[in-house]
Amino acid sequence: MQASACDIPVFRYALERWTADDYQLVVYHEGQLPTSAELSLKVLEETISALSVRSATSKGCNLRVVRVDLQQAIDEADYIEQKKYWSEKLEKEHSAKMPFAVLRTSKIGGKEMELWQGPLGQFPTQDFLQSPIRHELCKRLMRGDAIVWMVVKSRQDQKNDAVRKLLQVKSRELSQSLELPEGIGAPGSELYSEVPLLLEFSILEVNRDDKQESHLVELFSKLDPRAFADDEPLIIPVFGRGRALEVIPGRDLDAGMVGDLAVFLSGACSCQVKERNPGFDLLLKFDWHRELFRDGIAPPPPDEGLKATKLLPTFLDIPAGRKKSLGR
Repeated sequence: MQASACDIPVFRYALERWTADDYQLVVYHEGQLPTSAELSLKVLEETISALSVRSATSKGCNLRVVRVDLQQAIDEADYIEQKKYWSEKLEKEHSAKMPFAVLRTSKIGGKEMELWQGPLGQFPTQDFLQSPIRHELCKRLMRGDAIVWMVVKSRQDQKNDAVRKLLQVKSRELSQSLELPEGIGAPGSELYSEVPLLLEFSILEVNRDDKQESHLVELFSKLDPRAFADDEPLIIPVFGRGRALEVIPGRDLDAGMVGDLAVFLSGACSCQVKERNPGFDLLLKFDWHRELFRDGIAPPPPDEGLKATKLLPTFLDIPAGRKKSLGR
């Protein structure tokens, strides 16, 4: 038997109920860390740790520090895998640079990507944790934008102008023509935050040469290196708590695709299980739980709702031809 679709739009369900996936900063060391390294790691861990004793889901950033002492033998699958990664890919070149750190993404298309590696003391904490564009992105999602169209600009103004015009025209049309699902507020489709429920769309442009946004540019360019090398604008629909649906080269974008993506993210959330939906989370320094709910009541975890109904989820198809774009 199949469950009827939840009547909350996908973008709002994701905002209230999907915790952002953690990136990992894996720190390799041998024995006790030097005092300076230990202090810097503690500062970082305090930044990303739970900010509210009332909820373990309240985090300042979706980054997790993983310490791997190469002198210890710990019989845990993740620990063994991290040591294997060191011995097979890093040890020969970097063993003299202890403690050594590697920043990895959450899973994108079933795989993790490496974004940075080097001696721990050289890790650019602020560059990776925050930037003006990501700060603005969080503000827009919290004001109720259904989708923020992030655009990594080409160096060719003509291409940027064409993408901008297409998104502007189609977004205005969609904000007037789309309708919210019926049944919002009914049991199983409650809203828990005071963020306005809107069908509004905005454009947020990123200059590919902006040093403050190098983390974002590198991440998106790695997901479609050919389009980036061809100097195509990259369009990334972002929703929820900074979840990117995919990376779209400007040459592939048309009005029909913009409409399909907006319909998908604005439609009823038929699968409440995050891992079965497309997309990947950006690395953001933002306490979503605290900002969304303050002292209010937070929603139950999505899987608890499924267990309570004892029904299997149904699924919405993502727009045709787009499933293969993640994890190239």
